[in-house]
Amino acid sequence: MRGKLGLLVGLGAGYVLGTRAGRGRYEEIKDQAQRFTSDPRVQEKTEKAKDVLSDAAGQAASVAAEKTDQAAEAVGEKNRSLQDTVADKAAQAKDALTDKAEQAADAAQEKAPEATQAVSDAAQAAADKTAEVADKAADKADEVATEAEGQHRA
Repeated sequence: MRGKLGLLVGLGAGYVLGTRAGRGRYEEIKDQAQRFTSDPRVQEKTEKAKDVLSDAAGQAASVAAEKTDQAAEAVGEKNRSLQDTVADKAAQAKDALTDKAEQAADAAQEKAPEATQAVSDAAQAAADKTAEVADKAADKADEVATEAEGQHRA
């Protein structure tokens, strides 16, 4: 506790002594700064600096506007070029797809008679097999009928 009290007393004394000596120095620096900024030579140089900066800002704005216009034109040219390229590629793709569709139609027309014949052959084979099965079924039905008639008589 005693150490804390000593620290607080020391800080308080340093603050009071520092502010008394510091105030005078602060006023001195403040007066020098005021005399410096009030000097006509400093004010003249300040005005010249403002004029130079103003001119430089105007030139920078002009250059920035010019560069912006150039960039916009370059982007526009690139955009037109890309549109032309996309249109060319789309036309090429359309032509290629049209050619493939025509080739597929031609191939289908060429294969149509073969496919029709294959279907006809398959239908005939199915009809022949159906007739064969029907004949066997009729023969079996006759056998069963004959056998049943024979058992009925006996």
